Amino acid sequence: MLGESRITKQRKREICMAAKDVFIRKGFKNTTMEDVIEAVGMSKGGVYYYYKSTLEMLIDLCFIGAEYREHITYDFQKNHPDMSKEDVMVELTLMKMFQSSDYIKLYSMLLEVSATDEEARKACQQMEQEQIKDFIASAGHGLEDIIPLANEEFLMMMKSMYVAQLYFDLEDLYMNQSDLFRDIIRNYIRKHRREE
Repeated sequence: MLGESRITKQRKREICMAAKDVFIRKGFKNTTMEDVIEAVGMSKGGVYYYYKSTLEMLIDLCFIGAEYREHITYDFQKNHPDMSKEDVMVELTLMKMFQSSDYIKLYSMLLEVSATDEEARKACQQMEQEQIKDFIASAGHGLEDIIPLANEEFLMMMKSMYVAQLYFDLEDLYMNQSDLFRDIIRNYIRKHRREE
């Protein structure tokens, strides 16, 4: 949505928010363009002017979700200035893993689609690169301590957990075992710090 006029951004956002509600209710794979057109209340031509497919909407929604995530990260760091860099990154990772958010669900849907769709795969790769860049920027000084959380192995584990949430109700499990996951993340950081 970068470089677009204010009206275009506004219309696309309106369409995306309607699509988000439909995706969450019906699932991405079960949502048609007609479902979104009906939900947004625009003409068919109006929706197709901005989006040629539901996948384009899902991708834009995931980028909106990434912006939302950046705000959460910034606010958390601002509100916890006395936490160590490692503790901040562990808590932010837990929040990202466990937060019950429509955007996490949408990202999980995109990950699932990316297994068979090249456009979705490229969008995921672009988002991942931007998230790594933002992660490194937010880490600032002391980066060497938490860089393992940006490696391919750890990111794949995170993606697996997101997709699992599409099929299993894991929120209670995650919340009841948050100390276990906190220890796993902390030990992962420390193990990989020693190996480098």
